[in-house]
Amino acid sequence: RPHALLSFDTKTHKVTLKSYALHPVLESIAENESIKTMIEEQDRALVAKYGFDVLNARVADCEHAMTHDVTSENLIGNFVADAYRSAADANMGLEEAQLVSSGLTPGALSTMDLFNVTPHIVSASTGKTWTIHRLSLPGSHLRSILNLALLAEKIGIPLDWISISGAELIYSKTQGGANPLHQ
Repeated sequence: RPHALLSFDTKTHKVTLKSYALHPVLESIAENESIKTMIEEQDRALVAKYGFDVLNARVADCEHAMTHDVTSENLIGNFVADAYRSAADANMGLEEAQLVSSGLTPGALSTMDLFNVTPHIVSASTGKTWTIHRLSLPGSHLRSILNLALLAEKIGIPLDWISISGAELIYSKTQGGANPLHQ
């Protein structure tokens, strides 16, 4: 189990590794040599494909734990929405919680650690990730989308929390009927 401590500067958007440690799951379990060999072969294939060790090369540092939660606002969802917003040079960034797989632990991060936050967006057949799209929407359309997201559970849509970057929303799931978004 890896344990990493990262620091994220919200002004400069720089992530710095504070510390990193790898802990065995159970020290009493012997390592399976054939599985170990298969993993080492895959690790070498990744280095050959990308030109560097994406699994272990330190590319960032995380100071605070960023846990994943599909029911409420959380640091990892905000981090991903911020990244999408920055990558698209957009006014807002949106991320649906089901597309975030895991959080980040404090310490050193590799490319693979960061990729594993949103692994669902890669195509195994093409080896490419999804493209982030920039859309121009009237405020009324965005409000309708957000109202739908807030009502999803009530009307049977399998949608979880949406993290948003670049906006502050005031809403009530218990008031407002079909329009829980107030501002």
